[in-house]
Amino acid sequence: MSIRLKTFPPLSIFSMGAILGALLVTLMLVPRLITSGEANLSHYGNALATMAAHQAVDASFNHDLVQLQVILRDVMENPNTLLATIHDVENNLLVQAGNHHQAGENGLTYTAPIVLHDSIAGYLTVTLKKYQDATRSVLMFLSLFIAALTAVAAWSLYESRAIEWVSSPPQKHANRPTKPKQSVSENNEQVTEQDEQVPDERDAALDAAPEEMVQAYAFIQVANLQRLTQQLNASTLNNTLAKLETMLGDVLALYGGSGLEREEDGYSLIFEAPSTDPHEPLFRAACSAHLVIEMAKTIDKIPLQIGACINAEDDEYSLSHIPAGELLLNSTAAKNTVLAQRLKHSLMDELAPFHGVEQFLQPYQSLLANQLNQLVKLH
Repeated sequence: MSIRLKTFPPLSIFSMGAILGALLVTLMLVPRLITSGEANLSHYGNALATMAAHQAVDASFNHDLVQLQVILRDVMENPNTLLATIHDVENNLLVQAGNHHQAGENGLTYTAPIVLHDSIAGYLTVTLKKYQDATRSVLMFLSLFIAALTAVAAWSLYESRAIEWVSSPPQKHANRPTKPKQSVSENNEQVTEQDEQVPDERDAALDAAPEEMVQAYAFIQVANLQRLTQQLNASTLNNTLAKLETMLGDVLALYGGSGLEREEDGYSLIFEAPSTDPHEPLFRAACSAHLVIEMAKTIDKIPLQIGACINAEDDEYSLSHIPAGELLLNSTAAKNTVLAQRLKHSLMDELAPFHGVEQFLQPYQSLLANQLNQLVKLH
């Protein structure tokens, strides 16, 4: 089989020239787009971090965590922002807004110090989404353009018969070497070797799996919700619940919660952490529930009978009624030894196996009191 070439038609020549031109444009334009995009993103990230750090000066020196959370929430409203955090000078996390896991995979960080005169109160870090959308769109357009030109050139060559396939005379096969036959036993050995490689590939896939997360839930029950539904008109009830949900959202953001779900007679606040740190979501759920109980007793002169229960992910028990003002732990949460070092609780005979939280230990009690005062002023 041989190929015989004739004169190429003008359309195919034009298409090939356009393909070469598109390839040159791609080689010249894409690197410039990437460089320009990264430079613009760097200027944008540094400016955003510096501006937010300047706004956080007073709140940082006053240790106003609620105001710092409000500043970070405003930062998150800017385009391409994945995460915003504030650390003190000892690199301890004070407040955070955004998705930490998503930012670690797809983000670029920019940090600015929080400075008043010659003193540094901490550092504000902003994580932005990597610059890739424009470059990807240009590459997609050029790829489609080149593919279309290639199809036009191929069609033109086919229609003009510029390329012909000429059959060559048959060749003698006298000297062709014969392929040795493979025995059945050899084939079986190859299949066995391939099967032995499969577990290794599965093990490698398991090793590359993401880190397992554990969850804890703070169920906030409004015990008199049904009675309020009967006593209040729809507008007043909706306004009251909207303000309650705003409080829940602020507390959830303050303690880095991952979700808020509406239940039949209350709300569930969801907290998660790596499985290597199972006590952390339980403690954050307990702190959040304590703040909600103390803060939402009365909204616009309407009394709310708020109770809360902290449930671990593997909870097997449920509680239909939580006494107003009580913060309960389910049996799994009550067995957590780290949690027992941060708050005092005891078994409630009438609600067994649930434990009632009596008080938070220092310094957590003072920190919660300070946060409660700031949240009350905010609302």
